[in-house]
Amino acid sequence: YLYIDIVMLGFLRPGVEVGHYVASTRILTIGLVAASILRTAVSPVLTRLESSPVERSEVGSHHARIVTAFGGLAAVGGFVLAPEILEIVFGPQFREAAGTLRILMFSLMFMNIVEVYHTQLVAWRMQTQQMWIMIAGALFNVALNLALIPRYGMEGAALATLASTFLILILRSEEHTSELQSRE
Repeated sequence: YLYIDIVMLGFLRPGVEVGHYVASTRILTIGLVAASILRTAVSPVLTRLESSPVERSEVGSHHARIVTAFGGLAAVGGFVLAPEILEIVFGPQFREAAGTLRILMFSLMFMNIVEVYHTQLVAWRMQTQQMWIMIAGALFNVALNLALIPRYGMEGAALATLASTFLILILRSEEHTSELQSRE
């Protein structure tokens, strides 16, 4: 969704705003590193435990706790220190993107939870459901960007990402819950 936001910002807003948004998304991406590393480690285990609901649940819960703890720390730290992080990494002219980064850091909390569901759905061979959830989120993101970017600029793009991530979280949690119930 971040790339959709960047492209749409490029068509609808001045280049400096696009640059500020890209800088904010780079910081956001750092906050997703722990979840990506853990996905690589836990995916084979979840796949192997597909037919063992109790063990699968234990590993899944442990994975979720670790990802949300690291993601939460990154999100809170990024939210609190947004202006300072932007200034240190990109220079003082990027401090004005602090509001955008704060919205994206709020999104980061949800993104890490979404990553947990994503890892589990793929490990349990539910790629088709995963694809439809992602398509729904992308379409929702485009619609929100069209509505929010012209009026609110980069903050509108960040809000669209937050709302889209929350929608995906809801859809994935429903899919995840129904999958767990059908396997028990």
